[in-house]
Amino acid sequence: MWAVLEYKQEGMDAEAVACHIKQRFPNLPIILLSAYCEMPGRILWLVDEYVMKSALPERLVPIIERAYRLRPQSDNRWQSSGAAA
Repeated sequence: MWAVLEYKQEGMDAEAVACHIKQRFPNLPIILLSAYCEMPGRILWLVDEYVMKSALPERLVPIIERAYRLRPQSDNRWQSSGAAA
């Protein structure tokens, strides 16, 4: 499973949310969606994948398929912690 974040969303700081996810669920990969082509390095460091909205679904579908194939079968602790998918 992946966490999906929108970079610019009213009332939400994507960098703070990504940081919180990594602290609470360090093995949960994060996909960052954005309409912007230039992203600050500090948020790119926190996320596992960055996808431009203009590239959806061509770029997003292979990322999700790869994550599904590579996911650890025994590492489900984030699911039992109440993480929402």
